[in-house]
Amino acid sequence: MKCVVDTSAVSWLVRIGYESLLKEIYDGILAPQIVFDQLKPHHQTKEFVENDLEKIVSLEEDARKFEIILDKWQKWCGLRDRGDIEVFVAYCFFSDADEVLFANEGAINVFSVYGGVRDIVSLYRHAEQKSIFERNDTITYLKTLLNNNYRTKYIPRLIESLTS
Repeated sequence: MKCVVDTSAVSWLVRIGYESLLKEIYDGILAPQIVFDQLKPHHQTKEFVENDLEKIVSLEEDARKFEIILDKWQKWCGLRDRGDIEVFVAYCFFSDADEVLFANEGAINVFSVYGGVRDIVSLYRHAEQKSIFERNDTITYLKTLLNNNYRTKYIPRLIESLTS
């Protein structure tokens, strides 16, 4: 299984020390150039970018087509962050990835209706399916996100449902 990642997803996972989870879950971690450009300058994410991230090269080959599709999606969806749109368009039209991973509620709300859009919170499902996580590992992962102020309205209810 392959995944296209957004800058925010990688940044959050590195911040909480779970970036290796991506390598354990996915056979390929792909990204458009904008994600490389945003992550590489930062010391915390530089190693991940250099060792684990694969650039979607078809974007360079079809740059004009990519820009046209980006412009149309930006007008349609109304998101201000063109990077989120680039990630989604790269996933849909220029990759063979199975899903796209965001840590951005706005992007998730806009794109999830098209399928294959995942929030970093839900990575625990793959981790449990692949026996990377047991339930106590899932709770620890979710509490780590919560303790770092990620999705603070949603995660407590999720933890409660998983522990009852």
